[in-house]
Amino acid sequence: MKKSTSSVVKGLLYAVAIIGCILAVIVVFSGDDQTNPTAEAYLQKQIAIRTPIGTTLATSFFEVTATDMARVDSAGKMLIVITATFKNTGAENRSITYGELLVNDGKKDMVFDQAQLVTAGKQPPTPELLKSGKTTQLRIGYFIPAKLQGTLYWRPAGADRNQTIELGDL
Repeated sequence: MKKSTSSVVKGLLYAVAIIGCILAVIVVFSGDDQTNPTAEAYLQKQIAIRTPIGTTLATSFFEVTATDMARVDSAGKMLIVITATFKNTGAENRSITYGELLVNDGKKDMVFDQAQLVTAGKQPPTPELLKSGKTTQLRIGYFIPAKLQGTLYWRPAGADRNQTIELGDL
């Protein structure tokens, strides 16, 4: 029995389509590490980047440098005061937000995100709007429990989740 020419052509088209799909799957799933990062490569990107105090950390809109850290103990609380310089690297005027203080006790990070400006005057300062290209220095305070032990890190607002400035041990 003879097959018609149209059924032979249909069979060939189906075969070509199936081979094409198989080749596409092979190409998609057989790239190098740059096109298909492994879990290890992904985790390497998540490793904490700890910048030492005095070193500048680039965030979304600011270059931030923590120049000093002081601790003041009082009535069961400890005030951690960070002296930091902010330079607005963006094209627009920006409001400065302070970020988070982290205390690592060797097992986990405890996060403190309630910051306040520390000034010598009696009036609480208003949030500062920093003009493009300008620099300012601020003293930022975080209250934490006095009994905490561990290493202090500061993550300025706008920094990546894995970027911190190491402030030292309590």
